[in-house]
Amino acid sequence: MDVYSANEIIELAVLIEESGYEYYKQALKRKELDLETKNLLEFLCDQEKKHKDLFLKMRDKEDIIDLESSNSWEEVSSFLKTIVNCKLFSNPDMAIIKAKESNTKKELLQHALQFEKDTLLYYHSICRLVSDEHIKDIMEKIIVEEMSHIVKLALFIDKNRN
Repeated sequence: MDVYSANEIIELAVLIEESGYEYYKQALKRKELDLETKNLLEFLCDQEKKHKDLFLKMRDKEDIIDLESSNSWEEVSSFLKTIVNCKLFSNPDMAIIKAKESNTKKELLQHALQFEKDTLLYYHSICRLVSDEHIKDIMEKIIVEEMSHIVKLALFIDKNRN
Protein backbone atom coordinates (compact mmCIF):
# COMPACT_ATOMS: atom_id res chain seq x y z
CA MET A 1 0.00 0.00 0.00
CA ASP A 2 1.35 3.41 -0.94
CA VAL A 3 1.68 5.86 1.94
CA TYR A 4 1.94 9.60 1.44
CA SER A 5 4.17 11.71 3.60
CA ALA A 6 2.56 14.63 5.41
CA ASN A 7 4.26 17.05 3.03
CA GLU A 8 2.86 15.10 0.08
CA ILE A 9 -0.62 15.51 1.57
CA ILE A 10 -0.09 19.28 1.59
CA GLU A 11 1.42 19.16 -1.91
CA LEU A 12 -1.75 17.41 -3.07
CA ALA A 13 -3.78 20.24 -1.55
CA VAL A 14 -1.64 22.68 -3.55
CA LEU A 15 -2.27 20.60 -6.68
CA ILE A 16 -6.01 20.58 -5.99
CA GLU A 17 -6.01 24.37 -5.73
CA GLU A 18 -3.94 24.68 -8.92
CA SER A 19 -6.40 22.42 -10.70
CA GLY A 20 -9.35 24.47 -9.49
CA TYR A 21 -7.61 27.66 -10.58
CA GLU A 22 -6.97 26.22 -14.06
CA TYR A 23 -10.58 25.04 -14.30
CA TYR A 24 -12.01 28.45 -13.44
CA LYS A 25 -9.48 30.24 -15.65
CA GLN A 26 -10.42 28.02 -18.60
CA ALA A 27 -14.13 28.36 -17.85
CA LEU A 28 -13.81 32.14 -17.95
CA LYS A 29 -12.70 31.91 -21.59
CA ARG A 30 -16.11 30.65 -22.66
CA LYS A 31 -17.96 33.21 -24.76
CA GLU A 32 -21.51 32.19 -23.83
CA LEU A 33 -21.21 33.14 -20.15
CA ASP A 34 -23.20 36.07 -18.82
CA LEU A 35 -21.66 38.69 -16.53
CA GLU A 36 -23.12 37.21 -13.34
CA THR A 37 -21.63 33.78 -14.11
CA LYS A 38 -18.27 35.32 -15.00
CA ASN A 39 -18.23 37.26 -11.72
CA LEU A 40 -18.86 34.06 -9.76
CA LEU A 41 -16.15 32.16 -11.64
CA GLU A 42 -13.65 35.02 -11.17
CA PHE A 43 -14.33 35.02 -7.44
CA LEU A 44 -13.80 31.25 -7.23
CA CYS A 45 -10.63 31.50 -9.33
CA ASP A 46 -9.20 34.09 -6.93
CA GLN A 47 -10.09 31.88 -3.96
CA GLU A 48 -8.19 28.94 -5.46
CA LYS A 49 -5.03 31.07 -5.75
CA LYS A 50 -5.43 32.36 -2.18
CA HIS A 51 -5.80 28.82 -0.80
CA LYS A 52 -2.80 27.57 -2.78
CA ASP A 53 -0.66 30.31 -1.24
CA LEU A 54 -1.82 29.35 2.27
CA PHE A 55 -0.91 25.71 1.71
CA LEU A 56 2.49 26.65 0.33
CA LYS A 57 3.18 28.56 3.54
CA MET A 58 2.20 25.66 5.80
CA ARG A 59 3.75 22.72 3.95
CA ASP A 60 7.10 22.80 5.73
CA LYS A 61 5.82 23.38 9.25
CA GLU A 62 7.20 20.84 11.71
CA ASP A 63 3.76 19.88 12.98
CA ILE A 64 2.72 18.86 9.47
CA ILE A 65 5.85 16.75 9.09
CA ASP A 66 5.28 15.20 12.54
CA LEU A 67 1.86 13.90 11.48
CA GLU A 68 3.63 10.88 10.06
CA SER A 69 4.59 9.67 13.52
CA SER A 70 0.93 8.94 14.26
CA ASN A 71 0.09 5.26 14.78
CA SER A 72 -2.70 5.44 12.21
CA TRP A 73 -0.71 7.40 9.58
CA GLU A 74 -0.69 4.58 7.03
CA GLU A 75 -4.47 4.20 7.20
CA VAL A 76 -5.07 7.95 7.10
CA SER A 77 -2.63 8.39 4.22
CA SER A 78 -4.36 5.63 2.28
CA PHE A 79 -7.75 7.26 2.87
CA LEU A 80 -6.50 10.65 1.66
CA LYS A 81 -4.96 9.04 -1.41
CA THR A 82 -8.31 7.42 -2.22
CA ILE A 83 -10.03 10.80 -1.96
CA VAL A 84 -7.50 12.40 -4.31
CA ASN A 85 -7.68 9.56 -6.83
CA CYS A 86 -11.46 9.91 -6.97
CA LYS A 87 -11.32 13.67 -7.36
CA LEU A 88 -12.79 15.27 -10.43
CA PHE A 89 -9.70 17.44 -10.81
CA SER A 90 -6.71 15.33 -9.84
CA ASN A 91 -4.47 17.43 -12.08
CA PRO A 92 -4.60 20.82 -13.83
CA ASP A 93 -4.73 19.29 -17.32
CA MET A 94 -7.87 17.31 -16.44
CA ALA A 95 -9.43 20.48 -15.06
CA ILE A 96 -8.81 22.31 -18.33
CA ILE A 97 -10.31 19.42 -20.32
CA LYS A 98 -13.42 19.39 -18.10
CA ALA A 99 -13.92 23.13 -18.58
CA LYS A 100 -13.55 22.85 -22.35
CA GLU A 101 -15.77 19.78 -22.68
CA SER A 102 -18.68 21.08 -20.61
CA ASN A 103 -21.58 21.39 -23.04
CA THR A 104 -23.64 23.88 -21.09
CA LYS A 105 -23.24 26.53 -18.43
CA LYS A 106 -25.13 24.24 -16.05
CA GLU A 107 -22.70 21.37 -16.69
CA LEU A 108 -19.75 23.73 -16.22
CA LEU A 109 -21.14 24.84 -12.86
CA GLN A 110 -22.02 21.26 -11.82
CA HIS A 111 -18.38 20.24 -12.36
CA ALA A 112 -17.30 23.20 -10.23
CA LEU A 113 -19.76 22.23 -7.50
CA GLN A 114 -18.51 18.63 -7.42
CA PHE A 115 -14.92 19.85 -7.30
CA GLU A 116 -15.69 22.10 -4.33
CA LYS A 117 -17.44 19.23 -2.51
CA ASP A 118 -14.50 16.87 -3.09
CA THR A 119 -12.10 19.56 -1.93
CA LEU A 120 -14.10 20.12 1.25
CA LEU A 121 -13.92 16.40 2.09
CA TYR A 122 -10.16 16.35 1.58
CA TYR A 123 -9.53 19.47 3.69
CA HIS A 124 -11.84 18.32 6.44
CA SER A 125 -9.85 15.07 6.60
CA ILE A 126 -6.55 16.95 6.85
CA CYS A 127 -7.89 19.27 9.55
CA ARG A 128 -8.78 16.33 11.76
CA LEU A 129 -5.13 15.22 11.68
CA VAL A 130 -3.50 18.50 12.61
CA SER A 131 -2.71 19.31 16.23
CA ASP A 132 -0.95 22.67 15.75
CA GLU A 133 -3.59 25.28 16.60
CA HIS A 134 -2.34 27.85 14.08
CA ILE A 135 -2.48 25.37 11.20
CA LYS A 136 -5.82 24.03 12.44
CA ASP A 137 -7.21 27.60 12.43
CA ILE A 138 -6.02 28.11 8.85
CA MET A 139 -7.57 24.80 7.77
CA GLU A 140 -10.85 25.61 9.49
CA LYS A 141 -11.01 28.99 7.73
CA ILE A 142 -10.36 27.31 4.39
CA ILE A 143 -13.08 24.76 5.16
CA VAL A 144 -15.58 27.54 5.92
CA GLU A 145 -14.63 29.23 2.65
CA GLU A 146 -15.04 25.96 0.74
CA MET A 147 -18.49 25.51 2.30
CA SER A 148 -19.42 29.02 1.20
CA HIS A 149 -18.27 28.17 -2.36
CA ILE A 150 -20.56 25.14 -2.35
CA VAL A 151 -23.49 27.22 -1.14
CA LYS A 152 -22.82 29.98 -3.70
CA LEU A 153 -22.59 27.51 -6.56
CA ALA A 154 -25.65 25.51 -5.48
CA LEU A 155 -27.77 28.64 -5.09
CA PHE A 156 -26.53 30.01 -8.41
CA ILE A 157 -27.30 26.73 -10.21
CA ASP A 158 -30.76 26.58 -8.61
CA LYS A 159 -31.49 30.21 -9.54
CA ASN A 160 -30.43 29.62 -13.18
CA ARG A 161 -32.23 26.31 -13.77
CA ASN A 162 -33.97 27.35 -16.95
